[in-house]
Amino acid sequence: MWRLTLLTFLTLAQLIWALEFTRHTQTVEVTPDQSTIHVDYAFSNPTKHKIDIAKIDAPCTCLSATLLDKEKLANKSTSIKPGAKGYVRATLDIGNFKGQLNKKLIVWTNEKGAPPQVLNLNVKVPSLVTAIPKSLSWKKNVKASQKEFSIIVSDSKPYKIISHKASNKNFKYQLTTEKEGYAYKLTVTPTNTKTPCFAAIELTTDSTEPRYQKIHCYLSIKP
Repeated sequence: MWRLTLLTFLTLAQLIWALEFTRHTQTVEVTPDQSTIHVDYAFSNPTKHKIDIAKIDAPCTCLSATLLDKEKLANKSTSIKPGAKGYVRATLDIGNFKGQLNKKLIVWTNEKGAPPQVLNLNVKVPSLVTAIPKSLSWKKNVKASQKEFSIIVSDSKPYKIISHKASNKNFKYQLTTEKEGYAYKLTVTPTNTKTPCFAAIELTTDSTEPRYQKIHCYLSIKP
């Protein structure tokens, strides 16, 4: 009986780890001017038979996957020979996103009973211009009190706010400079809180990097 149990365990282990990845999770910190990154996940086929990669799912339009050989050249074949090595390259379009991004690729093989393998990609994009807090809210039919955002520039070079606008006239605001290029205060007061609504104040900076040209301060009156 124990031999059968051991055989079953070894068979399952072989199925689960038929295609071995060196790392399933990678963490990357990008530079302020990066809009696209490439991250490679090394794998090998330690079995004595070929393994076919059936598909690689990228559940986000900003993420794509490419299969590479051991020389990191495009591999048109999805069949991985015994002992062969290669890479799954994840390409992430960061766009103007700031903060923490967590994405994943899902790799499916033709191994019967083998679950898909998940490749995690954690990306930290520096937030050099930040609104604190990210949003302000008021309760419906409660006194329309004044609240404020702090706009903080954490870069070594200054970012001046050159224009601003609100998407809803129900919110009156005032922008004051505390330290030119580095610190601002944005005070906001609703004219009334009778009707639930959502709005944003958009601040535009003189940054040459598109990622840091817009700051959005979100506002809401909740039911």
